[in-house]
Amino acid sequence: MKKVFINILVIALITSSCNNREPTEPDYDPDAVRVAGKYNALKFIIPGDNDIPIDVLEIGGKLEIELTKEFRVKGFWAIPEHPNYRGGGFEETFLGTFLIKNDSLQFVGTQNIFSNPQFFFIVDQDTLELKMEESVSPTIIILVRN
Repeated sequence: MKKVFINILVIALITSSCNNREPTEPDYDPDAVRVAGKYNALKFIIPGDNDIPIDVLEIGGKLEIELTKEFRVKGFWAIPEHPNYRGGGFEETFLGTFLIKNDSLQFVGTQNIFSNPQFFFIVDQDTLELKMEESVSPTIIILVRN
């Protein structure tokens, strides 16, 4: 009788401990969690010929980026043909990763200009604003999280 009671008690303990478990989410870096999400360009201005600024959004262009908790970046950008833009227009999707330290975010391995070490974004709540070294032609990009 004692063995039956002990077996019932053990089964009850195992069953109750299994029922009380809640699924756990993997641990993510707090910086990655802070910036994760989908972003669209609020402002996207590039220098054209003779340093005449071109508002890419105004002429139908776009820039969309998604940052994940796993430090991955996926994006799409398009710059339509414009008389003051050399090389004509283009569309491109890209993949890569990102690094973040304090409030500075940088793309890595996107195989385009965004991975240039001179380009980085300043994180400010739900926006990312492009900053770059002074020697690079002025480009203004402000991304806002959806």
